[in-house]
Amino acid sequence: MIYVMFAIGVGTGFFWNRWIKKFFEQESIGRQWLPMVQGVGMMWIYAQYGKTFEGAMLLIFLSICITLSVIDIQWHILPNQLLGMLFIASILYKGVLGTSWIQISVDFLALSIPLFLLHVISGGKLGMGDVKLMAVAGVFLGWEKAMVALLLGSVFAGGIGLIFMGIGIWRRGERIPFGPFLSSGIFIAALYGEAIIQWYLIG
Repeated sequence: MIYVMFAIGVGTGFFWNRWIKKFFEQESIGRQWLPMVQGVGMMWIYAQYGKTFEGAMLLIFLSICITLSVIDIQWHILPNQLLGMLFIASILYKGVLGTSWIQISVDFLALSIPLFLLHVISGGKLGMGDVKLMAVAGVFLGWEKAMVALLLGSVFAGGIGLIFMGIGIWRRGERIPFGPFLSSGIFIAALYGEAIIQWYLIG
C-alpha cells in the first residue's frame, strides 16, 4: 500500500504542475521534481498515520503546502486560491473532530495577529501570504504546534539563507521566499510537533 501512496503522490504532483501552468501561464520550475516530492511526502505520512482520517487530511494539507512552496520560490507569492483550500480543509477537519469555534478562533488568531503586526512593522518584508499560511496552520495544527512550525521555519530560513548568501545564490537585501521554510516547519510539526513540545517542556 505504501507504494500505492507513492504513485498517488506522483500523480498528484503532475496534477499540481498542470494547475500551476494554467494559473500562471508558465511552466513550473518544479515540473521535474514536484511529483517525486509529493510521492515521498505521501509515503512518509501514510507510514506514520496509515488509513486514518487525520492522515488523509494531512495528505491534503501538505500536498497543497508543497505546491505553495514551489510557487513561492518561482513567483514570490502564495495564491489566495490555494490558501483558501487549506482554510476550508482545516475548518472541515476541526469540525469533524468536534473542536469548538472558540478554540478554532484562538488557534487562528494566536499567530496571525503578531505576524500581521510584524508584516506592518517590517514594511511588507514578511508577506501577507506567509501570515495567512500560518493562520491556517494554526487552525489545522493548533496554535502550539503552529508555533513549533514557525520556529522551525525561521531556523531553516536563517540557516539556509546564510549559506546561500555565503555562496552567492542570494544577495543581502534580496527577498527570500519564506513559504518553503514555513511549509517544512509545518510538515515536521504535524508529524512530530507533540514530541517536540514534550521534549521542550520536560527538558
